[in-house]
Amino acid sequence: MEFSPELFAAVVAAVAFAAGLWYLRARRRQTRTRGGGGRAARGPANLRFTCANCTKQFTHSRRTLLAYEQGARQFFCSACHTRWRGSQSVIQNRTHGPGEMLARRDAHQAKQAQLAEAAKRVQPPAPASAGADAKRGCLGLAALLVAAPVVLGWAALHYF
Repeated sequence: MEFSPELFAAVVAAVAFAAGLWYLRARRRQTRTRGGGGRAARGPANLRFTCANCTKQFTHSRRTLLAYEQGARQFFCSACHTRWRGSQSVIQNRTHGPGEMLARRDAHQAKQAQLAEAAKRVQPPAPASAGADAKRGCLGLAALLVAAPVVLGWAALHYF
């Protein structure tokens, strides 16, 4: 068996490509986890909270996690929340309930879609070779992803 410089270069390129993919995948997995260190955290650092009314410890529920994502940092247990909801008027319950939150979200998404359509009408579509605005390198990357295994397979068959 003879190792030529071309085969050695192909093996090094394949190992570097696999290491790059492994590194990117590991970084993406790190940003999904909770914790400090500058990484993105979607939920609270602690899975338990102290009720702001009765001061007992509770585990976060879907309701409190949603409140956390919306910026709240003071939470109430289900019993205290239910008691508070019962003390509110019927009109307030209609304007602050989960159905209203969904309606506000849908209205916001509809408004964003309208703004996107208006922006498309104002700006004429750019040609495919628009310079800095066009995404470059996609075809080259696709060719590399197809060509690398083909070249490695050919080299393996030819030299082994």
